[in-house]
This record gives sequence, structure tokens and C-alpha cells, in this order.
Amino acid sequence: MHGQNSAAVTSVERAVDLNPNSFFARQSMGIVLVWAGRNSEAIKFFDEALRLSPNDPASWTSENVKAVALGGRGAL
Repeated sequence: MHGQNSAAVTSVERAVDLNPNSFFARQSMGIVLVWAGRNSEAIKFFDEALRLSPNDPASWTSENVKAVALGGRGAL
């Protein structure tokens, strides 16, 4: 959000590496990738987060930001 996309991606990559089965880490990676304009990559992380925890109370965030990513790559 402050133009430090590379640092944000690096930080969240570390979270995914530390806990690859974390819904929150994968959702966060998707969000950071959308901010960085890497929409196609972000969609994969949202799908993985939702697969890991389909009933997570925060799943609406993944669905919403995934929609933004799909729109950003012209899929909507």
C-alpha cells in the first residue's frame, strides 16, 4: 500500500514458507500480489487458501479480492 511491493512480497513469502498450510498466509500473499499488480499469480493463492479452509470466517476476503484480481486481468 506504500509502494514497497517487493518488500511486502518477500515478507509474505516467508510466512508461506514457514507455514505452507496457513489460510491466512496464502490469503495475505494473494492480497499483496494484487497490490503489486500480479493478478494472475494472486488468484492461485486465493484458490489455495480457500481449498485449505473453505469455511474460514475470513474467506469472504479471499473471494472479494480474487474478484478484483480477475477483473484486473480482464477475466470479468
